[in-house]
Amino acid sequence: MIRFFCTVLLALSACKSTGDPTPDDQPATEPVVQAESQMESESQTKAEGLKIICEVPTEPRFQEMTPEDRAAEMAKAIDAQLTNPEVKALFATMGEVSADERVQMFQTALDAEGIKTCSLKEMWASVPE
Repeated sequence: MIRFFCTVLLALSACKSTGDPTPDDQPATEPVVQAESQMESESQTKAEGLKIICEVPTEPRFQEMTPEDRAAEMAKAIDAQLTNPEVKALFATMGEVSADERVQMFQTALDAEGIKTCSLKEMWASVPE
């Protein structure tokens, strides 16, 4: 309890204001955004993360791109939406394994979550090694 009060006192003493609002005196919004982002990552289920990965190839914006551009842009889109740490780790390993291993690993994850169809897995399965 004493440690708590000491921490609060230290924090309050670090928050002195000169009276004139300056950028340093303005309320910080970044920690709030970071906290919300952290809560989102903790709340995204494995199934939701896998569905994000599965649905990316169906987005119309990727249809007219070259295969190289499509792969890079799809990876960016997935990275921007994916917050589940377990699914992020799985997706990160996909580039390190053969095409057959990639499809099998992903199918195992999909089966565990009861996901029956996945456009990205089907796309990976159709690419020759």
